[in-house]
Amino acid sequence: MGFVFDARNLYYTVLLRLAQLGVQKKKLVSAQEVERITRALVNAGRLAPIELNRTEIRLHNQERSLQNARVSYWQTLNEAKDRVGVSRDTVVVFTSTLTYTSFQAGLEKLIDYAYIHQPSIRTARRNVELSQIGLREAEEVNNARFNVTSTLGLADTTGGTVADLQKSWSAQIGMVWPFFDSRKTYYTVLANKENLSISRLQLQSAERSTQVQISNSYVDVKRTEEQIMGFDANRNQAQENVRIVKARFSQGLDKLIEIFFAEDQLRDIELEYLNLLFVYSQSVDALSRLVGGDSRRLK
Repeated sequence: MGFVFDARNLYYTVLLRLAQLGVQKKKLVSAQEVERITRALVNAGRLAPIELNRTEIRLHNQERSLQNARVSYWQTLNEAKDRVGVSRDTVVVFTSTLTYTSFQAGLEKLIDYAYIHQPSIRTARRNVELSQIGLREAEEVNNARFNVTSTLGLADTTGGTVADLQKSWSAQIGMVWPFFDSRKTYYTVLANKENLSISRLQLQSAERSTQVQISNSYVDVKRTEEQIMGFDANRNQAQENVRIVKARFSQGLDKLIEIFFAEDQLRDIELEYLNLLFVYSQSVDALSRLVGGDSRRLK
């Protein structure tokens, strides 16, 4: 199960890097367009040369950001290829995308499921059962033990007739009952009782720790989910802002750089949304690790 979550996390990372690369390309195209228009306006004498210097600085910064995004993507992609055992020259197509699906499982359902399937809790519960067995065995050492042995014999004495068969049987009963063992059994029982108490405390501790961890992870999932659900309004506002700034620029009410700022803000919101999807997927997988199963399938 842990391997599945690790592989899925790496897959999500590749998708995130790929999406980030796409956003950085859009930002570069926007910066190049602003630089081209600014250069034309400066050459026409409508803008001061300082404006061209500013746009060139932003362009170079965006080129470095795109380069960093491209390197991060290829590094993550190579790691993914190495994980699945294919060469770096192999062409890999990722058909999935980072998406959001509502998380349906309730907190109490997750905790109850974890009490049954969480590996550490299952191990602690088995230790309690083994301690109980060890205690019973220690208490039975000084009990009387009875042994019963019986034999049945059938011998042919003359040559084969039924009447000449000789039958015999015997039985033996024995008892072993230790009367004195220097209180060894007494102290063994005390030690096993102590082990049982410790095992029960460890089980309770594992259950409490798991409950706290699941509660915290559940809050992370719900917080990220709430942010994702409220993100459409922010994105729509940014898109509307770009449209308004372009309209004002066409009327001479805003500078060209304002368009760049508005588009850059929109791209930053897209990056933030991608990061939210990535964090959400990681949080759900972290919760699945804690409960000992796929939390997405619990209702």
